[in-house]
Amino acid sequence: MAIGLPVYYGLTRAWFTRLMLPLKGILHSMTLYFITWALSTMHFIPISFFNSRYYNVGWFENRSHDTTAFSALFWMLSSIFIVWVLKLKWKYAWLKYILSVAIVFGVNMILKITGLLHSNVWWDFLYCLGVTFIMLILVDAISKRLWYGPEVL
Repeated sequence: MAIGLPVYYGLTRAWFTRLMLPLKGILHSMTLYFITWALSTMHFIPISFFNSRYYNVGWFENRSHDTTAFSALFWMLSSIFIVWVLKLKWKYAWLKYILSVAIVFGVNMILKITGLLHSNVWWDFLYCLGVTFIMLILVDAISKRLWYGPEVL
Protein backbone atom coordinates (compact mmCIF):
# COMPACT_ATOMS: atom_id res chain seq x y z
CA MET A 1 0.00 0.00 0.00
CA ALA A 2 2.69 2.50 0.95
CA ILE A 3 4.64 1.67 -2.19
CA GLY A 4 1.55 2.31 -4.31
CA LEU A 5 0.90 5.80 -2.94
CA PRO A 6 3.69 7.51 -4.94
CA VAL A 7 2.44 5.72 -8.04
CA TYR A 8 -1.15 6.86 -7.40
CA TYR A 9 -0.05 10.45 -6.77
CA GLY A 10 2.03 10.40 -9.93
CA LEU A 11 -0.91 9.06 -11.96
CA THR A 12 -3.21 11.66 -10.42
CA ARG A 13 -0.82 14.48 -11.27
CA ALA A 14 -0.40 13.24 -14.85
CA TRP A 15 -4.16 12.77 -15.29
CA PHE A 16 -4.92 16.23 -13.91
CA THR A 17 -2.33 17.78 -16.24
CA ARG A 18 -3.98 15.94 -19.13
CA LEU A 19 -7.44 17.13 -18.02
CA MET A 20 -6.32 20.71 -18.59
CA LEU A 21 -6.19 19.89 -22.32
CA PRO A 22 -9.07 18.71 -24.54
CA LEU A 23 -9.59 14.97 -24.11
CA LYS A 24 -10.21 12.67 -27.04
CA GLY A 25 -10.26 8.93 -27.60
CA ILE A 26 -9.79 6.31 -24.93
CA LEU A 27 -8.74 8.76 -22.21
CA HIS A 28 -11.98 10.68 -22.75
CA SER A 29 -14.00 7.46 -22.48
CA MET A 30 -12.13 6.25 -19.39
CA THR A 31 -12.58 9.59 -17.63
CA LEU A 32 -16.30 9.58 -18.44
CA TYR A 33 -16.58 6.01 -17.18
CA PHE A 34 -14.97 6.84 -13.84
CA ILE A 35 -17.15 9.93 -13.45
CA THR A 36 -20.30 7.96 -14.33
CA TRP A 37 -19.41 5.16 -11.97
CA ALA A 38 -18.84 7.71 -9.17
CA LEU A 39 -22.20 9.35 -9.92
CA SER A 40 -23.92 5.98 -9.84
CA THR A 41 -23.55 6.00 -6.06
CA MET A 42 -26.69 8.18 -6.13
CA HIS A 43 -28.52 4.92 -6.87
CA PHE A 44 -27.07 3.24 -3.80
CA ILE A 45 -27.99 5.98 -1.30
CA PRO A 46 -31.69 5.00 -0.96
CA ILE A 47 -30.70 1.34 -0.77
CA SER A 48 -28.41 2.13 2.16
CA PHE A 49 -30.54 4.60 4.08
CA PHE A 50 -34.13 3.64 3.23
CA ASN A 51 -33.83 -0.05 2.38
CA SER A 52 -35.69 0.78 -0.82
CA ARG A 53 -34.60 -2.34 -2.71
CA TYR A 54 -32.55 -5.45 -2.33
CA TYR A 55 -31.13 -8.03 -4.69
CA ASN A 56 -31.59 -11.72 -3.96
CA VAL A 57 -28.79 -13.23 -6.04
CA GLY A 58 -27.63 -15.99 -3.72
CA TRP A 59 -23.93 -15.21 -3.85
CA PHE A 60 -23.70 -14.70 -0.07
CA GLU A 61 -25.68 -15.89 2.91
CA ASN A 62 -26.35 -12.29 3.95
CA ARG A 63 -28.87 -10.39 1.80
CA SER A 64 -27.08 -7.06 2.32
CA HIS A 65 -23.85 -8.52 0.94
CA ASP A 66 -25.76 -9.75 -2.12
CA THR A 67 -27.28 -6.30 -2.57
CA THR A 68 -23.97 -4.50 -2.24
CA ALA A 69 -22.09 -6.83 -4.58
CA PHE A 70 -24.79 -7.03 -7.24
CA SER A 71 -25.57 -3.31 -7.26
CA ALA A 72 -21.86 -2.48 -7.63
CA LEU A 73 -21.59 -4.86 -10.59
CA PHE A 74 -24.89 -3.65 -12.05
CA TRP A 75 -23.92 0.02 -11.95
CA MET A 76 -20.41 -0.70 -13.17
CA LEU A 77 -21.94 -2.26 -16.29
CA SER A 78 -24.59 0.48 -16.48
CA SER A 79 -21.81 3.08 -16.46
CA ILE A 80 -20.22 1.39 -19.47
CA PHE A 81 -23.63 1.45 -21.20
CA ILE A 82 -24.19 5.14 -20.41
CA VAL A 83 -20.75 6.14 -21.72
CA TRP A 84 -21.32 4.05 -24.86
CA VAL A 85 -24.68 5.71 -25.48
CA LEU A 86 -23.25 9.19 -24.98
CA LYS A 87 -20.31 8.50 -27.30
CA LEU A 88 -22.62 7.49 -30.16
CA LYS A 89 -23.58 10.22 -32.59
CA TRP A 90 -27.35 10.71 -32.62
CA LYS A 91 -29.33 12.71 -35.12
CA TYR A 92 -31.81 13.58 -32.38
CA ALA A 93 -29.91 13.97 -29.12
CA TRP A 94 -33.03 13.79 -26.94
CA LEU A 95 -33.69 10.28 -28.24
CA LYS A 96 -30.62 8.87 -26.48
CA TYR A 97 -31.97 10.04 -23.12
CA ILE A 98 -35.38 8.47 -23.62
CA LEU A 99 -33.98 5.23 -25.05
CA SER A 100 -31.40 4.88 -22.26
CA VAL A 101 -33.95 5.43 -19.50
CA ALA A 102 -36.29 2.94 -21.21
CA ILE A 103 -33.53 0.33 -21.36
CA VAL A 104 -32.65 0.84 -17.68
CA PHE A 105 -36.35 0.50 -16.84
CA GLY A 106 -36.56 -2.68 -18.94
CA VAL A 107 -33.55 -4.22 -17.24
CA ASN A 108 -35.01 -3.37 -13.83
CA MET A 109 -38.31 -4.97 -14.81
CA ILE A 110 -36.53 -8.12 -16.00
CA LEU A 111 -34.66 -8.28 -12.69
CA LYS A 112 -37.94 -7.85 -10.82
CA ILE A 113 -39.76 -10.50 -12.86
CA THR A 114 -36.93 -13.01 -12.40
CA GLY A 115 -37.01 -12.43 -8.65
CA LEU A 116 -33.53 -10.92 -8.37
CA LEU A 117 -34.80 -7.42 -7.54
CA HIS A 118 -37.23 -6.69 -4.73
CA SER A 119 -38.55 -3.13 -4.28
CA ASN A 120 -39.71 -2.19 -0.81
CA VAL A 121 -41.09 1.29 -1.58
CA TRP A 122 -43.42 2.60 -4.26
CA TRP A 123 -40.98 5.28 -5.49
CA ASP A 124 -38.01 2.97 -6.12
CA PHE A 125 -38.40 2.67 -9.89
CA LEU A 126 -39.21 6.37 -10.29
CA TYR A 127 -36.10 7.29 -8.33
CA CYS A 128 -33.95 4.93 -10.41
CA LEU A 129 -35.26 6.35 -13.69
CA GLY A 130 -34.97 9.95 -12.52
CA VAL A 131 -31.40 9.53 -11.33
CA THR A 132 -30.47 7.76 -14.57
CA PHE A 133 -31.92 10.64 -16.59
CA ILE A 134 -30.09 13.24 -14.48
CA MET A 135 -26.87 11.23 -14.75
CA LEU A 136 -27.18 11.17 -18.54
CA ILE A 137 -27.60 14.94 -18.69
CA LEU A 138 -24.71 15.58 -16.27
CA VAL A 139 -22.31 13.15 -17.92
CA ASP A 140 -23.19 14.52 -21.37
CA ALA A 141 -22.36 18.05 -20.17
CA ILE A 142 -19.13 16.80 -18.57
CA SER A 143 -18.27 14.97 -21.79
CA LYS A 144 -18.59 18.18 -23.81
CA ARG A 145 -16.50 20.05 -21.26
CA LEU A 146 -13.76 17.40 -21.41
CA TRP A 147 -13.90 17.30 -25.20
CA TYR A 148 -13.29 21.04 -25.61
CA GLY A 149 -11.04 21.50 -22.57
CA PRO A 150 -11.22 24.23 -19.96
CA GLU A 151 -12.21 27.68 -21.05
CA VAL A 152 -9.39 30.14 -21.53
CA LEU A 153 -9.94 33.36 -19.60
